[in-house]
Amino acid sequence: MGKKPEKLNEILPEEEVCGWLRIPYNKKTGNSHTLTYWVREGLPCISKSEKRYFLESDLVSFLMRFYGDQRLEESSENQG
Repeated sequence: MGKKPEKLNEILPEEEVCGWLRIPYNKKTGNSHTLTYWVREGLPCISKSEKRYFLESDLVSFLMRFYGDQRLEESSENQG
């Protein structure tokens, strides 16, 4: 997990993360298959009472590490 959050609003519930990133969220099960996959791939999360919470800084770091190279490759392909 990244650095300790300084404010409570830096801790995001799973549903809010899904809305923020526009990824599917299953209200019936209370989770997202995409976030489950990312957690398995190394995205840190905080679990409490069967709910998952994420730090904004961890999400940004993970997305840049997981997809950053892909984004750079796609922009090179579009230019060339």
